[in-house]
Amino acid sequence: MKFNNELELIKVMGWTKSLKLTYILKELKNGKTKEEVFESLRGLIKPKSFQGYINKIETLGDDIKFI
Repeated sequence: MKFNNELELIKVMGWTKSLKLTYILKELKNGKTKEEVFESLRGLIKPKSFQGYINKIETLGDDIKFI
């Protein structure tokens, strides 16, 4: 399944998950490392949850076309 815009991703994953996913993906595509992104989110996301989003990005990252 390909996601051509944010609305398609929101419909599948819901608001909270899709917004976190798109934020992390945008930061990574802007050249930040995983560690830098995690540090910027310190206190907002737990390490295990962050790793779950990284795993989703590794799986779906190429299918998200709008970022």
